Amino acid sequence: MTQEKQRHSVVDGLGFSLSRAALILQASVDEALKDLNITRPGWSVLACLYFDDITAPGDIARFLRMERTAVSRVISRLEAQGLVLRAQNAQDGRGYRLQVTQAGRDICEQGPALIQRAMRPHLRDLSENEVDLLISLLHRIGSDVVATWPTQRGQG
Repeated sequence: MTQEKQRHSVVDGLGFSLSRAALILQASVDEALKDLNITRPGWSVLACLYFDDITAPGDIARFLRMERTAVSRVISRLEAQGLVLRAQNAQDGRGYRLQVTQAGRDICEQGPALIQRAMRPHLRDLSENEVDLLISLLHRIGSDVVATWPTQRGQG
């Protein structure tokens, strides 16, 4: 292989590296979340409700960058599992807000530690400071777009 081809190898690209890292971490998280009987999309929606207090389905879809129909299916599954309840939106009678049930809160309390344990083997060669730096750098990518996402109490 020539020097020119090596410099432009797909495996050296930022997009490839980010995607590969995400796929590896996602697979481990998917496996870990099976212990809680929840999927990663289900966890993402539940975490938005519990940790970020984003309770409107449309706001959740925007925040997670998911299709509204996909979020609706996830919400239906969470509701069937007894993890969330739909409540009439007091400000807009046409819509609804979501509430986390006690069973959902229990999962939310267990989830972060479970996810951290699942990711730990993949991050073992990074110091805590390097992980914090990586997160900080990744937050800066697309920060102009992320700034428009709802970030608190269903605003956005």
